[in-house]
Amino acid sequence: MGARPAETLGKLWLGLSLASSGKYSEGLELIRAGLDLAKAIDHRHFMATGYMILGAFHLDIFALTLAQAHLEQARSLAQETKSYIWLGMITAFLADTYTQQRKFTEADAILRTLLTDDLPIQASHQRHLWRAKDQWYLAQGQAIEAFAIAQRILDHAVDTIPHFGLLYAEAALALRRYATAQTALDSAREVAQALSLKPLLWRILLTQGRVARAQGREEQAENYFMEGRSLLDELSADLALADSTLPSYLNQAWDQMTRSRSTTARSLAKNQYEGLTSRERDVAGLIAQGKSNKEIAEALVLSNRTVEAHIGNILAKLNFSSRAQIAVWAVEKGLFKT
Repeated sequence: MGARPAETLGKLWLGLSLASSGKYSEGLELIRAGLDLAKAIDHRHFMATGYMILGAFHLDIFALTLAQAHLEQARSLAQETKSYIWLGMITAFLADTYTQQRKFTEADAILRTLLTDDLPIQASHQRHLWRAKDQWYLAQGQAIEAFAIAQRILDHAVDTIPHFGLLYAEAALALRRYATAQTALDSAREVAQALSLKPLLWRILLTQGRVARAQGREEQAENYFMEGRSLLDELSADLALADSTLPSYLNQAWDQMTRSRSTTARSLAKNQYEGLTSRERDVAGLIAQGKSNKEIAEALVLSNRTVEAHIGNILAKLNFSSRAQIAVWAVEKGLFKT
C-alpha cells in the first residue's frame, strides 16, 4: 500500500481546506481524487471520511439531494468501521440535509440516535450534533429553544467560532433581538475575514442585511446584500469550473434567503424599534424621562411586576444592562417626550 493512505488523507483534508476558503473547483477535484484513492486501497474508514467531506461540500452549496446521498453512504461506512467521532459529525450533517429539505421527522429521528439531553458540548462532534438540533428548532420557528442551544454552544467554546456565531445571530434575529444579532455577526465576520472563509462570509453578510432590513435600515441592508451577492458570484464562477450545474444551487439558496416577506404597519414599527412592542416603547420613553418603576406603573396603569417584566424584555432585546442605556436609546429613537 506504501504511501497511498497518507496521500489519500492529504488530498481529502487539503480539498476540504480549499473548499472552506472558497476555492471550490480545486477543492472538489482533490476531494474526489482522495475518495477514489480510498476506494482503490479499499480503506473503509478513509472512504467514510471521503464521503463525509464530499457530503459536507454539497451541503455547503445547498445541493441537498447530492449531499444526502454522500452522507448516507458515509454513515453506513462509519457504522461498519465503528468510527464513532465521524459518526457524530456525519449524523449532524445528514440531519442538516433533512432539515433544509423540511424533512423534520427524519432529522429528529437520526439525531436521537446519538443526541441525548445530557450529551456534553465539548468535542467537535458533540458541538455539531447540538448545532444540528439548534438548526432543526430554528427551521420550525422555535426560536427560543434554538437561542438557548446556541448560547450553550458559545458558552463552551474557547475561541470565537464564526459558524456558531452566525447560528447564534440567526436565533437572535428570529427573536427580534437585533442588537444581540448584530454584535454576534460583527464578531463572526471579523474572524471569517481573517481566516478567508468566503463561503461563510457571504452568509454572514446576508444575515447582516436581514438584520438591517428588519430594523427598517433599507439602504444599509442593500449594501450588505450587494457585498454578499458579489462574493457569492465570485464563488459561483469558481464552482462552475468544476461542474457547470452546481452554481444553480447557490443561486436558488440566495433567492430563497433574501426573498422579501410582506409586513404590516405594526410589524414595521416593531422592526424600526428593534423588536420592542408598543407598550415596551412607552416604558422606554418614560425611563428616558427619569421615571421610577412605580411612576411608570401609575402612568400606564400597570402593576409594578408588569413594568419590571417589560424592562427585562427591553434589556434583553437591546442587549443592554442598565436603565441609562435604555434612556439614551429612547432619546435617539425619538421616544422621549417632554
